[in-house]
Amino acid sequence: VLLFVGFGALFFVVCYFNLWLAMRMNAGKARPRMLDIERERLAAFARHASRWGGLGGAVVVAFMVGGNAATHWPDYLLFTHAGSFGETDPALLRNHRLALFHSLVAGQ
Repeated sequence: VLLFVGFGALFFVVCYFNLWLAMRMNAGKARPRMLDIERERLAAFARHASRWGGLGGAVVVAFMVGGNAATHWPDYLLFTHAGSFGETDPALLRNHRLALFHSLVAGQ
């Protein structure tokens, strides 16, 4: 659950900050004034809806990323609590467990 919440919150902050920054940078641009008042209202509504749509989209994608991260919890536990195999790789001069972990993760 902690991995789900952690990755979900982290991705939400990054994604929503990116969307907020894009809207903020776009807000300073001068827009040509339209003669039709109804179109101006529609444009204002679209900007408002895109702000809330961005927030909702960031929440949905954060849940998806957090859920995907939570499915890799056993892999994370195996990596952090792995023991030594007692042999070192002659090419990399590291323990074989690191190569085994990377081969298991790459194989998924």
